[in-house]
Amino acid sequence: MVGIIGDHDFAGLTGTFQEVLNGLVGSERESGAWVIGGRAGYLVTPSLLTYVDGRYTQARFQQIGLSTDSVLSFPTIFSAAANTYQGWFFGGGAEYALNMDGIPIHGLFWRTEYRYASYAAANVPFLPLPLTLTAENMRNDVQTATTSLIWRFNGPTSH
Repeated sequence: MVGIIGDHDFAGLTGTFQEVLNGLVGSERESGAWVIGGRAGYLVTPSLLTYVDGRYTQARFQQIGLSTDSVLSFPTIFSAAANTYQGWFFGGGAEYALNMDGIPIHGLFWRTEYRYASYAAANVPFLPLPLTLTAENMRNDVQTATTSLIWRFNGPTSH
């Protein structure tokens, strides 16, 4: 089976930013991402579909408040600006049709997926604005594992 996919995640993923040269650290937050691409799958049984997917993705990362990387961790006036990154993703997973006796909802599927996204590097300025002469070349990689229940309105009860 081959198809086209597109989705948007309203994320709240967090990670750690560390600027080694000046000893600055901060918490980085991805606030959302969307993908568009292709999906190829193999129907293992009438109820189980396995697949791989991949192509283009874009994600928004919020401003990073920076503090010193020390035992006392003092806040600074510096932050890294919010930025939107573009890149590619690759993933795979499985969908299982929950069309068993005792489940009264038809069109219900259980999906589990792993996705790796790599975003191109960008020169992100340090703030406050008068100090934007300094920028950090930043690149993000994001790995996610999700599981979800999907209900397809008036859809099939199996793949």
